[in-house]
Amino acid sequence: MGMLYRDTFDLGSRLQPALRSIMEQTGETVALYVRSGEDRICLYRENTSREVRHHVEVGKRISLKDGGSSAHVLRAFTGGTTPLARGIH
Repeated sequence: MGMLYRDTFDLGSRLQPALRSIMEQTGETVALYVRSGEDRICLYRENTSREVRHHVEVGKRISLKDGGSSAHVLRAFTGGTTPLARGIH
């Protein structure tokens, strides 16, 4: 059963509608990143239609040192520290 679940579960099909809903409600771009070493990788993203926005392609690898809220959250909950990450706990 576990193998069947793993082979048929599609996180993107479940996550994209939620990201889209958040983007529509806030008017802001929404993304899901995962940590990979000292980098973060954008797995899913819903871009706002605003002209001025931070644009990152899905699959893009960005150093955690480059900051951003996702970098602080990933460090806080995966063992890293930054002044902002310490305040999250």
